[in-house]
Amino acid sequence: MAQLVAHLEAHGYVERVPDPADRRAKLVRTTARGRAVFAIVREFVAELDERRWPVSGWPRCASCAPCWASSATPSEHRPARHP
Repeated sequence: MAQLVAHLEAHGYVERVPDPADRRAKLVRTTARGRAVFAIVREFVAELDERRWPVSGWPRCASCAPCWASSATPSEHRPARHP
């Protein structure tokens, strides 16, 4: 996970900021660039769902909906764990 965050940070999609509640931790949050890309991805996934729905059927797609919904909040702050 740390390598993924480092990659996204190096490319300007996320940034690490100090956690005000815990000096030892960092929060990872999306940058404007990251939010812009995330919006494009959400549109693409919605379009993909619309195309896939007639083939796979709604129940299978509906079972994936919670996964996509939980990832639809890019500004949610989660501490990054560092070794």
